[in-house]
Amino acid sequence: YRTGAVVANAYVGRPFGFARGFDHFEYLEYGKGRSEIVGDRIEAWLTTLSDADTPFFLYVHAIDPHAPYAPPEEFRARFATEVEDPSVGRVEIVRGIVLGDVEPTASLGRDLRHLYDAEVAANDASFGRLLDHLEGRGQLENTLVVFTSDHGEAFGEHGSWTHGLDLYNEVLSVPLVFRLPGGVEAGRRVSIPVQHIDLMPTILARCGVDDGSELPGTPLLTGGGIARVEEDRTVLAYLDYWGKHGAAAIRDGWKLIEPLSTDFGAGRELYRRDIVLLESRNLAIDSPVRGG
Repeated sequence: YRTGAVVANAYVGRPFGFARGFDHFEYLEYGKGRSEIVGDRIEAWLTTLSDADTPFFLYVHAIDPHAPYAPPEEFRARFATEVEDPSVGRVEIVRGIVLGDVEPTASLGRDLRHLYDAEVAANDASFGRLLDHLEGRGQLENTLVVFTSDHGEAFGEHGSWTHGLDLYNEVLSVPLVFRLPGGVEAGRRVSIPVQHIDLMPTILARCGVDDGSELPGTPLLTGGGIARVEEDRTVLAYLDYWGKHGAAAIRDGWKLIEPLSTDFGAGRELYRRDIVLLESRNLAIDSPVRGG
């Protein structure tokens, strides 16, 4: 396999060891890594492959949608027409809300959501462009495509904004989309929770690669399509950021959030995921045994 990576997030840059093993690793620094530019660099690398039959592994990490919420004009005009001052999406405003220096009024919150939606649409268009490029090269039908995100974004749902501050659904529930070669099982939806640690064994198993070790995580794909995953498996999340420490466990329609520092939260929280996805009613007191 030829291996390439184009990333626009500093947290997956060379200083953290993520360049190891790649034939080509390219980091686009802050302000120069919009998704359309990432797309240009991806296409440039793909042209270095000897022919369409060259097996390759490509990792792409876009930074938008992300603060600053500053979508290209084409998408702002379509999805954020009500925003009179697009500059409200700049980092200083968003960080000011998180730090308590800027009041998150209803109108400001609405504007930020619209700008974020426009960035999502712009990123979606860039991803579609990548798929079109692969199709034009005759490579799409023999390529496993995996689309996911490292986190969602909060807009005041539980008093938090952006991400990295709590473990509620608006941050943890992210898309995971597989496009299997030949369009196998196209359109199938699976509601069972999985986790990022499942991705590496999934990709290796689907590509017939055995690294000879016992990897954590569960392969989500088989040779013929999507694997059956145990519904009562516990999936986990952990947060250690800005002095906040917490963990979450999801199992059998329930979700438990456990504070591991006083800055994270006042107490344990328990929610029914299969009934109220907004996590608006804490059932820890009503269900002390399950919550314990």
